[in-house]
Amino acid sequence: DSAVVTINAGAVVKGTGSVTILADRATTYLAQGRNAKNVITGDTKVVIGGSGTAAQITSGGDLSIKADNRITTTAKSPEQSIDLGALGFPANIAVSAAQNLITGDTKVSITNATVTQTGSGSTTVEANRRLVATAEAETDSLTYAVIPNGNTVSLNGTYAANQLSGSVMAIVTGGSFTTGTATVAANDDATASVKAGLTARTTSFG
Repeated sequence: DSAVVTINAGAVVKGTGSVTILADRATTYLAQGRNAKNVITGDTKVVIGGSGTAAQITSGGDLSIKADNRITTTAKSPEQSIDLGALGFPANIAVSAAQNLITGDTKVSITNATVTQTGSGSTTVEANRRLVATAEAETDSLTYAVIPNGNTVSLNGTYAANQLSGSVMAIVTGGSFTTGTATVAANDDATASVKAGLTARTTSFG
């Protein structure tokens, strides 16, 4: 999913007081299972102007132009208790996997636009991404009495991963930018944690 604000070339946005232009995305994802995976795509963007007649943004007070992207995602493959006797031999234990795959840009782009803040106050142009990703693949618990001679138990392991991609950008190109106090910033605050347990542990013998 995406959150996108577009103000095309030639458009006029004017406020006698404060003006806020905001693309805001706040999402929470949870996947739980033997093979738990979150695949998250989408952009959070404010795009102003382009070629041709300049877009005009005028504010009589504070002017805020922001792309704010907040994602919390959890993938969890929980511990399972597996009775090998009930499973039969040869036994094959599927991999315990947890993954978060995240792609997408967080961006403010102002191109050939006339941006004017006329009153008291400040102008803020910001692209902000705050991301918390957690992937956990727990250890399996195996119970059995006797593994018959010549039989096998195949353990396919545990796997946990977070893959994060995408840019965080605040770009002002061409045009004019008139204000008292201005901040142009791109902030990326990402926390990714991974936990993969042992492939299996034995809880009882017969």
